[in-house]
Amino acid sequence: MAWILGDGLFTEIKNIKLQPDGVQDRPAWAHSSDGDLSFKEAFEFTKPRGAVLPWFKKIWVSYIPPSRSWLLWKIIHGRLATDDNLRKVGIMITSCCSLCTYPSTMESTKHLFLECTYASAVWNWIDYVFNVRIQFYNLEDLLSTTSRMSAGSQVQDLCWAAIFNGFWTIWWSQNRIQFVTIPQAIKMITHLTSDAVKFSEGHMTNSVVDLSTIRYFGATTKPRKAPRIEKVCWDPPLNGWIKINSDGCSLSTPGPSGSGGIFHDHHGRLIGCFSNSLGITTSVFAGFHAVITALEIALDQLWVQIWLECDSLLVVMALEEKFKVPWRIINRWDSCIDRLSRIQFRFYIYREDNQCADVLSKKGDDYQGFYWWTATPDFLRASLGRDLLRLPYYRFS
Repeated sequence: MAWILGDGLFTEIKNIKLQPDGVQDRPAWAHSSDGDLSFKEAFEFTKPRGAVLPWFKKIWVSYIPPSRSWLLWKIIHGRLATDDNLRKVGIMITSCCSLCTYPSTMESTKHLFLECTYASAVWNWIDYVFNVRIQFYNLEDLLSTTSRMSAGSQVQDLCWAAIFNGFWTIWWSQNRIQFVTIPQAIKMITHLTSDAVKFSEGHMTNSVVDLSTIRYFGATTKPRKAPRIEKVCWDPPLNGWIKINSDGCSLSTPGPSGSGGIFHDHHGRLIGCFSNSLGITTSVFAGFHAVITALEIALDQLWVQIWLECDSLLVVMALEEKFKVPWRIINRWDSCIDRLSRIQFRFYIYREDNQCADVLSKKGDDYQGFYWWTATPDFLRASLGRDLLRLPYYRFS
């Protein structure tokens, strides 16, 4: 009896890494990174999470009173008691916008906060004060205003607080029997915004625009502290050692991913480098995959003095048994660790020293499969030349 296997299936079976001798197999939950089934994983499997909304974390912030956050939440979800929403639940009333210059216009959430002349005046004022183009055609564009700003985080917090208070002032004005003029509304928004920014943790940039905007609201400036600058240079390994730089990258989590690594001798000469396409996965998996691939190559070459550099803190924690390795590659990891116990091994982490490996990991998404070079590829010449010349990089903290 003969088995006929396709090339793809045969390669997949061949690449399966078994546990080292003496290590017992264990079941793994495929939907988690570490293979453990927790109550959280079980709940998310039965009731998957909805889409992550970009405005969620912006609404519930410390410097905005919860009552105003709650108001904006109701506006976004269409739960505010405007005339159009009241009609949906069977409350039939005569509807007209009390703030608009066109009394015949029916009051709706979209009209009241986006189309009304009163609301337009409020948003145009915020546009003028913060020198940012506010698009109030729909709520999504309006709520993404601060993402288009180049100002410091303190001014962005001011702008976000002004937008919040703009919504609140429009709704408050609509509920008052007496009409509130635009100058009165602007004065109210200014006062509420200056109070809110006291609790903001943002900082201003060194620009006159930021300074004048903050002073307009009477807020206290919060300049950034001077950064600590540290010069970092790539160094070759000790005499007789092999230095490995590895890195993994992912365009999103999960997303198209790649891993890469590069090998140098004690003179700094290139021994070889690799780039590997990983398909759709996470940055955590890509980082571990890069380290494991680099170690497997080094062990197959019978190198006994290895200096490994990578910029993944999780890999360091895994070596100290403080983090669980992704279950899909746990067998390969355990095999490497078992073999590393019989050789000299040094581990060192510095992000700025990892530029070549970073370039190789990003190239992994362009190349399909595994690629190995014994000569310097063209796309790596600039980064490698910078390392060999020991030109510095700078860390800001």
